[in-house]
Amino acid sequence: MSSDAGKNTAKKIVHGATELFSTQSFDAVSIKEIAARAGVNSAMISYYFGGKANLYKEVLSIQADAFLNTIIEIDKKNLPPLEKIKAFMDQETEIQFKNDNFIHVIYNDMLSPTAEGEEVVNERLFKIHDYLVKFIAQAIQEGTLRRGLKPEALAFSLESMVAFFFMAKEQIMNYHQQDSITSHKYLRAFYLNLLESLQTGEE
Repeated sequence: MSSDAGKNTAKKIVHGATELFSTQSFDAVSIKEIAARAGVNSAMISYYFGGKANLYKEVLSIQADAFLNTIIEIDKKNLPPLEKIKAFMDQETEIQFKNDNFIHVIYNDMLSPTAEGEEVVNERLFKIHDYLVKFIAQAIQEGTLRRGLKPEALAFSLESMVAFFFMAKEQIMNYHQQDSITSHKYLRAFYLNLLESLQTGEE
């Protein structure tokens, strides 16, 4: 099997597994179901990933790395802390709009933690949270966000706002009679409004 063919097979397996894990728990999804969804022989999952547990970690890692790599790049930019916070929120929501299935796998694992996903959550997702806490602390220190704010609490508030939106996106959009075209702007207005309410006016 050529290298390109192997990569294509692995991608199909990851894609099929992602679709299944986004709607079902780790235990509920079988190797046979993943293989059928990917259109490959079941043995290919062990060959490329060493089993279902490693495949599940790979699915989680791909999405977590998308977030982590993005925020690392934001951290490198010569931007004021408040602009880094906004860039983080914009990129976080953009990634989730483009990878709806992937993000549901992460949310499902955080709501119902698995031993298989624990390593990815601890090593990657909390590191992403730490970057946001750092940006907020810097904005408070320089005086663009109000003193007395708790960086950890504000970080969790911003992250929770986005998480709740994506877990209930269809219901929220239907309730407020918004369509998918405007949903990104709709969500962005909420977190920008929160940040604006916490600014000192000394920028």
